[in-house]
Amino acid sequence: FLDGQCRFCTGLAANARFSGPGIPYNEDRCSWECNDGFYRYSEGCFPCSASECSIGQYRSGCSSAQDSSCVSCSNGPSYSTYVGGGTPFNANNCAFQCNQGYFLTNGSCQQCS
Repeated sequence: FLDGQCRFCTGLAANARFSGPGIPYNEDRCSWECNDGFYRYSEGCFPCSASECSIGQYRSGCSSAQDSSCVSCSNGPSYSTYVGGGTPFNANNCAFQCNQGYFLTNGSCQQCS
């Protein structure tokens, strides 16, 4: 019985890195994942979305396996309405204003008296 010879993996997609050996060991089918800032779709790596979201939303984190998406902000206090998206685009930091009849004090909206 002779040991096989190790060989470099080939066929890596652009903006990706190998993450494991060939499976089975004697075939050039090495696992890979996308680099930071890219997500895998089919057999390629694509840039993570970085566009701004709608009012009251911010862009969630992108991983090597999934693109970012717009999700609802949760930083506004009770009795407030969002008036902007996340700033920066990927932060749960949406602009808000207190609803009519309320004013902002110490991070919360209080009813006017």
